[in-house]
Amino acid sequence: MKTKQEILENYEKLETMFDKRFAKRLVDYLTVDELKTIGIEVKGEYVDNWVVNKRWTEENIIKELVSDAKFGKAKAEDERGISLSLMTEVCVAWLFVLEDKDIAPYGFNYNLGFFNRILRKYNV
Repeated sequence: MKTKQEILENYEKLETMFDKRFAKRLVDYLTVDELKTIGIEVKGEYVDNWVVNKRWTEENIIKELVSDAKFGKAKAEDERGISLSLMTEVCVAWLFVLEDKDIAPYGFNYNLGFFNRILRKYNV
């Protein structure tokens, strides 16, 4: 599994194109200084009270991937193109974190098979 530092160094390649969707997921894992490296600044009273809520572990990253794959699958089933496209990108980023090269999106049927493969592999 990639380290947080490796992800921070590759962040620009992993982020979704519109809405920093991957950054929103990383927030719970990062310190105030680490957040700055991805363009997020904690301000005011929140700086001193900032707490890293989640440990950077394979178990936690798999939970994130599975949650996002479930959401992506629902968007694929509803044929919600933009949402599922962004969730595909987020899942690809989590797979990069996990160094899982066995699963890749293939772009047809709204990537439903991609999300199903993730859920099957990670026993959901």
